[in-house]
Amino acid sequence: MESDIASMSNDRSRARIALWFIGLSTLAYIIPTMLGIFFFYGTLTAALDQELRTLASSMGHAIDLSSGQPRFRDWARIVQTEPARAVYAIQLFSQDGKLLESYGIKGSRRLSLKIKELNDAGQQVRLLVSPLTFGGQVIGYLQLEVSTKDRDNATRSFIWTMLTIAPFVVAGLGFCGYYVSNKATVPIRKAVVSLRQFLADAGHELNTPLSVVSAYTETLQHKLSKSGLHYEEPEIINNAAERMQRIIDDLSMIAEIETLEAKESTSIDLAEIVKQQAIEFAIKFEEKKLQFTCEIANGCQVSGSQEALHALISNLLANALRYTNEGSVSVELFKDGAEVKIIVEDTGIGIPESSLEDIFKRFYRVDKSRSRASGGSGLGLAIVKAIAEAHRGTINVISVLGKGSKFIVTFPASEILVERVKDPGRA
Repeated sequence: MESDIASMSNDRSRARIALWFIGLSTLAYIIPTMLGIFFFYGTLTAALDQELRTLASSMGHAIDLSSGQPRFRDWARIVQTEPARAVYAIQLFSQDGKLLESYGIKGSRRLSLKIKELNDAGQQVRLLVSPLTFGGQVIGYLQLEVSTKDRDNATRSFIWTMLTIAPFVVAGLGFCGYYVSNKATVPIRKAVVSLRQFLADAGHELNTPLSVVSAYTETLQHKLSKSGLHYEEPEIINNAAERMQRIIDDLSMIAEIETLEAKESTSIDLAEIVKQQAIEFAIKFEEKKLQFTCEIANGCQVSGSQEALHALISNLLANALRYTNEGSVSVELFKDGAEVKIIVEDTGIGIPESSLEDIFKRFYRVDKSRSRASGGSGLGLAIVKAIAEAHRGTINVISVLGKGSKFIVTFPASEILVERVKDPGRA
């Protein structure tokens, strides 16, 4: 079972890493591709401009400017040259922009001094306007237009080529990412397995001497009591042993929660679990002179681990007990549509707003000195959140410093979802 769980966890970790790798690689592919398209388009445009400049330079000697207006000396010879045949339109304009002569397609028939590219009767053309000077004065303009059809077709072909190979590139990157992630996560997986094993072994090894300490402390207290003697030291030792036992239990629970995985689980009556925990804590609340109310609705079924859900509710109530010195504590269980909600509310010391985002972190304490004095390990709320998330649930907190806190745990009802959960203690 453990190997199957580890395998499923590894597969999901590898898949997540592979998806991240694909995403980053795809982004790395798209950006250079876009830059390549712009560069390719710019290079072809520059080639068109160079072609127009070359043609304009070669035509300069064939334009007569002596009459005060530009005109071609040998029109027939010019239009038969190879460069001229490649041009969309050749036009001569007067100084005031009047069209004097034109060769080729009709062209724009207007002088375009500022526009370098336009759509002329459905045809995209690139323009070059060259001023014609005589006697130091501009007396006209030579305007050349060349079709951008070849450039645009080449650019579209380039884009389609990149789009065509993109799926193969992404698929290849995905395969590589999945393979590399497997290699890269081997040390991490080994470290996690070692850590889980360490927590389990440490808890087991510490339980034995701790049980001996607790047993002998109780025996010592009993003997002292029979002798009519009273010392605080045995009680201090016993309290410290109980606190250590709680820490060991919390660490063991965390180690178990880390192995929660997707599998079929049974439907659990959450109302019965809340009732049992309420009965256990009612005496503790009474001893602390706190008013305790419990409202439980029927039909609150969730899928998951019974032991883990017991731990979740126990930790919430223990947290309320620990940080509430006067007033009341309440627990409410009800079904809200397709969800089951547990609300534990107290009139305790509350939580500063700056700490609300951190209280579910492991070993985090809002007030470290107060937590140690009350026996808190800093793991309770971290365990609650981990169990809630393992059951596809969420936990939220509303708190006002000095007035109390409200913890809201939400689970999907068991009839609409099969949970991922491993029951701690089951192999």
